[in-house]
Amino acid sequence: MDDPTVKWDVKRYDYSKDQLTPYLKRVGFNPAKDIHFMPCSGLTGAGLIVPVGNDAPWYTGLPFIPYIDSLPTLKRHVEGPLSPSSALATPVSFTCKPWQRRSPSKP
Repeated sequence: MDDPTVKWDVKRYDYSKDQLTPYLKRVGFNPAKDIHFMPCSGLTGAGLIVPVGNDAPWYTGLPFIPYIDSLPTLKRHVEGPLSPSSALATPVSFTCKPWQRRSPSKP
């Protein structure tokens, strides 16, 4: 979104959504409940942890990481067979925010 030719333009955002949606439908996603588009910057990180703000005043949703953290949690079946993907999952924000990580133990 922050490319000099795009400049956070809502028309380009809508064009990208319109181009991606048919493909995502074909591979099995339901756009009404499975997909949430949001503008973000790979260069500055805008829209990832903090809102895009004045760069895209037309977008009022959550940034990426808070959105992911707000999703309902999955019911974990810890009594069944061990599955690292279900029983040992860690919230995305915990793995992405270095100030929340524990420092490694000193030998």
